[in-house]
Formats: sequence, C-alpha cells, structure tokens
Amino acid sequence: MSAFAANPYYDRAPTAEVSQKVQHTVIVRTAENLRKLNELLAAGWRVMHSTAFAEGAAMVVIEAEGDHASISEFRQVFGAPLGSA
Repeated sequence: MSAFAANPYYDRAPTAEVSQKVQHTVIVRTAENLRKLNELLAAGWRVMHSTAFAEGAAMVVIEAEGDHASISEFRQVFGAPLGSA
C-alpha cells in the first residue's frame, strides 16, 4: 500500500486526440519542383533537413504535425493519401 494517493488521470483515456508527425523526402531538381515545395510549405509542411542530392538537385525532408484529420489533409496536399506510401 502506498502513502501517495493514486492519480485518477491514469484511469481514463485522454480526451484530446494524440498529435502525429509525418515525414516525406522530396527531390527538387527543377523550378516546377521548387514551386511545388513552396506550395507544401504554404500548406503547413516544414523543412526538417536538406542536402545536396546530385548536380543541380537537392533532397529535402519535410514534416507535418497534427491530429489525424489534419495529417490526412496534409497528405492530400502532398498527393499521398493514407495507404499510398
């Protein structure tokens, strides 16, 4: 038996939905690729890492965070609905 009272917080499920993170890798080679990347950033994605990939190209790791509904929306903007990648 403990001298400390049990915390009722652990006896019930959290009411708020758990936040999720999704990451994708994007290769930017052309001006059109860069425009698409800017669209993703405007939609709420953020750059986590970038590096030179090949001559004239860059590899960019982007991430989105939110609840299940917002992650689904982010993936739709990316063109990769759940289950497609």
